[in-house]
Amino acid sequence: MILSAGEILFDVFPEYKRPGGAPFNFFYHIFRLGLDAVFLSRIGTDENGAEILNFFSQKQVPTRYIQQDPEHPTGWVQVKLDATGIPDFTIIQNVAYDYLKYDPAIDALLPDIDLIYFGTLIQRAGGAATVRKILERKPASARSLYDMNLRPGCFHPDIIIQSLQACDILKVNEDELAFAMEMHMLSGPDDSGVDFLMNHFGIQWVCVTRGHRGSSLFTTDGRWDAPVDAGQPPIDTVGAGDAYAAVLAVGYLLNWRPETVVQRASELAGAICRIPGAIPENSAFYNRYLKWISEKPDEG
Repeated sequence: MILSAGEILFDVFPEYKRPGGAPFNFFYHIFRLGLDAVFLSRIGTDENGAEILNFFSQKQVPTRYIQQDPEHPTGWVQVKLDATGIPDFTIIQNVAYDYLKYDPAIDALLPDIDLIYFGTLIQRAGGAATVRKILERKPASARSLYDMNLRPGCFHPDIIIQSLQACDILKVNEDELAFAMEMHMLSGPDDSGVDFLMNHFGIQWVCVTRGHRGSSLFTTDGRWDAPVDAGQPPIDTVGAGDAYAAVLAVGYLLNWRPETVVQRASELAGAICRIPGAIPENSAFYNRYLKWISEKPDEG
């Protein structure tokens, strides 16, 4: 079972809005791929919160671990796209997910948890204590995936260090990797920074994404690269990294070969870039990817 803990919000584009938030997007892909998954988050008792609950009902997504906050609004982000579909985010502060609480019912789930996903934004306020509590209580056999996802004004270096110390799998873009290197007064190529992080923090896998220049997966056995699909031009790149992280988690748990993981992660991320927003409106979108889950490990 996979547990994703963090923000759900509305990505508000100039002409429409979509449910979003990296932990939710990650969970939704895992859920649609047919793996057991739990999503822990917090919304307001406002119109946006009601829309999220309605969306979950329509998509038959469980809401057992969605908390409702009567005092703070549901999170939302203003999204502006440049000419190439690259987003600029304005993230609203002091919203419901900033007050995410530890749900005691999670205790009953933890023995069955295989992987925990978490990011940085949920840790900008009260959610940090909740994330730490989950990580402290996870079984020794469970792994954790930290998707750094740095947003201006929404992180503190101490949180990044604590998260690196707690993770087994790390996903960063090239700018985030550079920031992590600067924090440790390092310079040089990506490989040297990744090597430091893996050795210093005991991280098993590190994935570095580079936008249109592809991505790399580093494990203790080596490095594997994947290009970006050069087919249709992107509509926008919102949520592409979250789809990538979902495949990273699935591939790790299902023992896919590293070259298979990085290729499939790039494929799903590319497909997300060709739809508006971070998640597809039609679950049939996932039909072509379901065969990945049913394959034996050596068929990857």
